[in-house]
Amino acid sequence: MGVGIPEEVKNMFNEQLTVSTQALQKYEKDVTAEGTKKFYHHAKILGDIKSRIDIFVDSQESEKEIKEILLKL
Repeated sequence: MGVGIPEEVKNMFNEQLTVSTQALQKYEKDVTAEGTKKFYHHAKILGDIKSRIDIFVDSQESEKEIKEILLKL
């Protein structure tokens, strides 16, 4: 099947997930301008990571489907 996520990238994602999750918890109830800015900044980072993972999973599934079609030819 396709190429997996490199270990270095997994480690970067995990580190960023940890940092951003902690920041969300820290700024969740901070209604100051700076706290709100940091909260939404880290929420966007988490959303971006989720999107990248979703794209990777979809591409792996597409590759599998293409290989199955080619095998039937």
